[in-house]
Amino acid sequence: MTTSFVGQSNSKLWLAAIKPPMYSVAIIPIWVGTAVAFAETRIINTAIFSTFLLSAIWIVAWLNLSNDVFDAETGIETHKHHSVVNLTGNKPLVFWNRH
Repeated sequence: MTTSFVGQSNSKLWLAAIKPPMYSVAIIPIWVGTAVAFAETRIINTAIFSTFLLSAIWIVAWLNLSNDVFDAETGIETHKHHSVVNLTGNKPLVFWNRH
């Protein structure tokens, strides 16, 4: 196994762990709501748009990480190589807990 293959494989695992398609659940409603508001008012408040967009992304990221940590605690993800906990090998780092 070459190092380039290992690096590519590791990056694919991280991409699977981050789960980019899951963020569309948070992003699309913000975009649609902003489009409707713009259609009505012809004004976009970028501060409000950015705040809601970033907040939605952070909430989904937190849900993803907390799910990985609790799945790791139950042992259900021992063979799931694209878990953030398994990739880092450090559950307290992922969830910032005291255990």
